Amino acid sequence: MSRKVKVSLEVSKAIENYVSEYSQKDFLIAHCEPGEWDSKDRKCLNSISVMQLAEILVNGYEVELTPEENVEREFKTCKENGANDSYNRGKYSGIMYTLNMLGIKIKGVNE
Repeated sequence: MSRKVKVSLEVSKAIENYVSEYSQKDFLIAHCEPGEWDSKDRKCLNSISVMQLAEILVNGYEVELTPEENVEREFKTCKENGANDSYNRGKYSGIMYTLNMLGIKIKGVNE
């Protein structure tokens, strides 16, 4: 059984962006060429090897969010769903309290 490669959200977006414009074959060929990806939105592709990209194109991938991305997602969910919901308001308050207590700043949450 093949397992999916775990990639960051940034790499996932770059893959989707490239595959929407070009074929998977062209993507793999471009990744094999000497040099690095230098455009801002594709620079993160330099962190994956040719073999990893081949695995991604054959088996697919799973997005593995960073802790900060997980907190941001939960925060946004609480804000969207919690206007009149005490559970989500409490969760929102808990996230803010914990981040402020630990001195952690997350863009889109408390920064």
